[in-house]
Amino acid sequence: MRRRLDCYSKQVWRLNLGSEAMTIREQRLSIFKSFGASDEEAEVLLAYSSSSFSPSARTSELELPLKDELHLADWQGYAVEALKSSVPETLSKYLVQLRFPIKEGISGTDNYLAATRRGQIDAAPGGLEFLAPAKIELRIHPTAGGHIPVIVVDDRTDFETMIRAIVRKNEPVEIPSSMGAAAVKGLNNWSRVLKIRDAWIAQDESRNGASWNAAFKAVSRPKAAYQDTLIILSQGPYSNTSSEQVGCTPADWLQKSLIIRLEHECAHYFCRRVYGSMHNNIRDELIADYAGIVAAEGHFRADWFLHFMGLNEDGVYDGEGRMQVYRGDPELPDSAWAIMGKVLVAAAKNLETADAKLEARTAPRPSDLLAICDHWLEALAVLDSDKLWWPTTA
Repeated sequence: MRRRLDCYSKQVWRLNLGSEAMTIREQRLSIFKSFGASDEEAEVLLAYSSSSFSPSARTSELELPLKDELHLADWQGYAVEALKSSVPETLSKYLVQLRFPIKEGISGTDNYLAATRRGQIDAAPGGLEFLAPAKIELRIHPTAGGHIPVIVVDDRTDFETMIRAIVRKNEPVEIPSSMGAAAVKGLNNWSRVLKIRDAWIAQDESRNGASWNAAFKAVSRPKAAYQDTLIILSQGPYSNTSSEQVGCTPADWLQKSLIIRLEHECAHYFCRRVYGSMHNNIRDELIADYAGIVAAEGHFRADWFLHFMGLNEDGVYDGEGRMQVYRGDPELPDSAWAIMGKVLVAAAKNLETADAKLEARTAPRPSDLLAICDHWLEALAVLDSDKLWWPTTA
């Protein structure tokens, strides 16, 4: 059921620290200073924090979950079709990349360019192989941002093959062992383009393929009419964390890892659709891991999140967690990054306290995600946990 949510919390992060006359910028700077930042460090941290999406980027009113994007109807058909064969066999009919082998230099060949850039599907020779195609699953998963196709790959080698084909242009590039998922957006689906072409030709008998090429360039249509968004997931322990480190049995941790990984990517998808973008930023990761941990555990666990990041209770980085991946470009200096660690610990613990007041659930609700996304990271670190959630949580 969709519910309209008015923009309650766009002003919540006006924390009124000190003078009522303080601007939002001044209030944000004062938070960083309260964690020990100098004036210069506070400015650097503010710039880093602001490189994430802005809470004010979304529209004032939303009906959530959002309506599905245009590609969903086709992908629902793919999912049904895959039940009769296999996911690779089905998807190779629609995604031309799955008809090419993984081979060095293949992305520059005439056949590859003809198939992937001009939609000449007959140019695709076939030849991509998977070790365990029957263990590759295609799901249509509900999210606060609308349904999204999810390809779950059981075998690690097959996961890397899928990533190389769809994300890396069939080139044999190295896939980091730490990579467990990929969110794919803007993928040209030439089978959808050809459906548009056939409908266009059917409107007028004088039309043909040659005139279609000019018409397609001339007619303005949304990219969503022929581009797909999807998620590719692997199996395996989440964030390079063992079952012992989170107090689970190996089998239970594998199951929870897949849930966390899935809802993590779905939260990024939500941020892209509602706020217009997603970033390689520690705030985005807190939001995404929050969604995943809630889905796996029923409530947010700050200890799990901080372990994934590699932070201790004092915000000191252990050199092994994911925190370093989100240091920025250019990277934040050591002194500022150390303060960001303290801010992140405070935000995670504050979020855990607030979330504990909600009932357990199997996925974060749309209003939960909005409440968090409508605050900057540093505001989450100091905000009264009683005031974090919306007046009504849909």
